[in-house]
Amino acid sequence: MQSQTQNSLLQDGRGIDHLVVLVRDLQSTTKEYHDLLGFDISGIGQHPGGTENSIARFQDDTYLELLSVYDPTKAADTVAFLEKYEGAGAVGLNIGSADATVNFLRSRGIETGTGSGTIKLENTDDVPSVLWKWVDLKAKASITDSIFFLEYTLERAAFRKRHPEQYSVGSHSNGARRLASVWMIAKDLKDGAGPYEMIGLLAKRQVKLDHVDAKGTEFQVGQGTILLLAPTKDDGKTAMFLKQHGEGGILGASIEVGDLSSARHFLDENGVEHHDYTGTYGQSLLVSPERTHGLWLEIYEG
Repeated sequence: MQSQTQNSLLQDGRGIDHLVVLVRDLQSTTKEYHDLLGFDISGIGQHPGGTENSIARFQDDTYLELLSVYDPTKAADTVAFLEKYEGAGAVGLNIGSADATVNFLRSRGIETGTGSGTIKLENTDDVPSVLWKWVDLKAKASITDSIFFLEYTLERAAFRKRHPEQYSVGSHSNGARRLASVWMIAKDLKDGAGPYEMIGLLAKRQVKLDHVDAKGTEFQVGQGTILLLAPTKDDGKTAMFLKQHGEGGILGASIEVGDLSSARHFLDENGVEHHDYTGTYGQSLLVSPERTHGLWLEIYEG
C-alpha cells in the first residue's frame, strides 16, 4: 500500500488545496468578499515575486486566495492576466512530496518545473526561506497554466506553531467550511479529459450544470473534485467564458457551507443576487461573476 501511495500524483496529499482568484484591487475586493459575500479574510501577505494576497481559510485548511500585484516588474504573468480580466487563474493541489510527484509525472512522459516559495505576512518580520515547494507542468496542454502542485514544508509547520494567529480559521458569516470543487472548461468533454487523465486523475461521474449551460465530467482530486465542463449551448454562459478564456480556464468553484439558509439570509441582507437550484452537490446558491470578480461561485450545504 505504501508503494502504491508513493507512486501516485498526490501521495497522501489533500488534493484540492486552494483557488487563486486574481483581482486588480486587493483591498477593495477583500472588503467585498468579507462584507458582501461573508468570508472571513486574513491580513495581506507579500510574495517576493511581486504579488500580494489575502486568504479565506476554511476548516479543512483549503482556502480561497485573492491575489493582486504590488510590483508589476516582478509579476509579468499576473499583470498580463489582469490586463484582460479578473477571475480564477489557477488551482493548487496539495501533494505529499514534490519529488514523488515529479517522478510520477515523468514516468508518464510529462516534463515538469519545480521551485519553492515563501511570503511576508502582516505583523511579523519572521520570513522562513521555504514554506512550500511547487511543481508545475511544462507539457503543451490545456491545464498547463491552471493546475500546479505544492508540498508544504516542515519549516512551514514550525512557522505555524510560532504564529498560529496567521493561520487561524475565523467565523465565516456565510458558514463556509471548505473549498470542495473547482470548475474548469473544455470545448469537448472526451478530448478535454485527456490532460486530466494524463496526470493520473480518475473520472468519477457525468454531471449537468444547466444553470451555466454546461455538461461535465467530475474528477476525484484527493478530498475534493474538479468538474470539467463543456458548453451545451453555443451562446450560453460556459460557451461565452470559453471564447474569452480558452480551454483550461477556471469558470467557477463550489464552496460547502454548514447551513444554506443562513448563507442565503446573509446574501439577501447584503443585496447580493443569487440563483437557487438543485446542483451537483444538492441544494445550492449561485453567485454570478459580476459579484465575485470573475468566477461563478456555488454555495451548497454539506
